[in-house]
Amino acid sequence: MLLYKRARTIFASTARRQSGNQLKLDFNQPQSIGRVKAFFGNYGMMLRALAYIQTHGNDGLREATEAAVLNARYIAHGLTSDFERPYNNPPMHEVVFNDNATPWALRRR
Repeated sequence: MLLYKRARTIFASTARRQSGNQLKLDFNQPQSIGRVKAFFGNYGMMLRALAYIQTHGNDGLREATEAAVLNARYIAHGLTSDFERPYNNPPMHEVVFNDNATPWALRRR
């Protein structure tokens, strides 16, 4: 909770304040780094990725990666008879299908 409050102080460019029955925006946040704009890229995604990496550590990342590869190969094996795979390589962490071989795709043509 303490980390949440600290992050909220640093990243908040505005805060909502109750004034009677109205909510008002308070832009006076001297500890804030300000609004994170597109100039920094997809900052939120990068921050989540960093948190994920630091949370899992070396062994956790290896385990998550191995599980992702195993899951992708399991799905590929189970659905290859129903869907066409545009690539014949064994999948790594994801598997790609197209619907060219499915009955509903034949009806569309």
